[in-house]
Amino acid sequence: MFKKGEVVKKGEDGKNNYDNIEDPPQKKEENSNNNAKKEEEGVAPPSLGRFMKTVKSEQPVLIFGMFLLFLAEAGTQVIPKLVANAYDAIVYGTEEERMEDVNYYMTLSIVIFLASMIANYFRGCIFTVAGERMVARLRNDLYSSILDQDIAFFDAHKSGELLSRLGNDTTLLQGVVSLSIPEAIVNITKAIVSIVLIFTISPELAGMSIGTIFAICLLSAPLGLSLGKLSKSYQDALGKATTYSTESIGSMRTVQSFTAENKEKKRYKEHIGDPDMYPYWWPYKNKTDSTYSVGFWKSMVTTGFYTIIFGGVFGLLYVVQWYGFYLVNKNQITIGDITAFQTYVFSIGLGLGTASSHVAKILEGFGASGRVFYLLDCIPSIPTTPKDDKSSSKKSVRKPDSIEGRLKFNNVSFAYPSRPQIDV
Repeated sequence: MFKKGEVVKKGEDGKNNYDNIEDPPQKKEENSNNNAKKEEEGVAPPSLGRFMKTVKSEQPVLIFGMFLLFLAEAGTQVIPKLVANAYDAIVYGTEEERMEDVNYYMTLSIVIFLASMIANYFRGCIFTVAGERMVARLRNDLYSSILDQDIAFFDAHKSGELLSRLGNDTTLLQGVVSLSIPEAIVNITKAIVSIVLIFTISPELAGMSIGTIFAICLLSAPLGLSLGKLSKSYQDALGKATTYSTESIGSMRTVQSFTAENKEKKRYKEHIGDPDMYPYWWPYKNKTDSTYSVGFWKSMVTTGFYTIIFGGVFGLLYVVQWYGFYLVNKNQITIGDITAFQTYVFSIGLGLGTASSHVAKILEGFGASGRVFYLLDCIPSIPTTPKDDKSSSKKSVRKPDSIEGRLKFNNVSFAYPSRPQIDV
């Protein structure tokens, strides 16, 4: 019996021979189940390795950019200690040596600051241009993958959703590569280096500071994880709203022909949310996630997160300064030491706070990368014409060695691509 994908070939013995050019039934069924599961989720598992492959060709330049980044941050870490020496020179130095030492330390600080500023400029240019290269390549590959799909794919994926992937998600990935990852790395490094430096100034003050900072991190960690999940939910709700609006505006004649304007307004408002339904602002009766309901909780979590991080650090700064004055009075540290210590504690808090916000962006970008990689990995059920280029990564279509004689199709069934289980 003839099945789909088989070619009936009349051989030399006069009998019909069948060359099956598709996968074996068991493998085909397994692939079908995997594709169905994958299509139901609409997300491919993201990984850091695959994420970094999007900038594989730019990696040598990015490594040099990271070197400039660490060089610039090293300069900023040295400056507070130089300024502290200038404080000590003006307070404890002799009248003849005061201005000479102050001029030396401040001139050196300004030179280091200018060098750090130049390194930061070139670092910013490198990462920004690398991000532009990555997002242009990613959008070209994504657009090409979408156009290669069969019609059944577009029945399951609306145009607004695909446009959101091409626009919003790729832009989010660009920001992660060009800004969030390097800033998260350098701010975490800045916090670690500052912790080491404050121990060289006063172990007693440093132990008190680290204990408080550790408690602040423990309190803010659950909020950071919740912020990443809420950001993903917000993007999903916005993507659905964009899908419906694109459909309606793109088919306005059809919408007006069926007088479906109110229906489309209601469908769009369901995913955006109606703030007038909540006079007390709290979205207490939302049935589906909307940008307003998710954004409400996202605002609460974001505000709490930054209040704990920055508020806790500044509160710690005042307490540490108070105790530092006590140590100065005991002649255990100098005025310059407490000034440098205060600056390093501020760097620790600022570094951890900035790094945490960028880590949230990275988590959000990983969620978006799963949706983008899913579209890049989609294999059309009707393969496209293979390319002649042997280096092409696309799987070529297998063909029979030869076709002879009369072609006959027996018991061929038909089903629409969007409803494969229902035969027509």
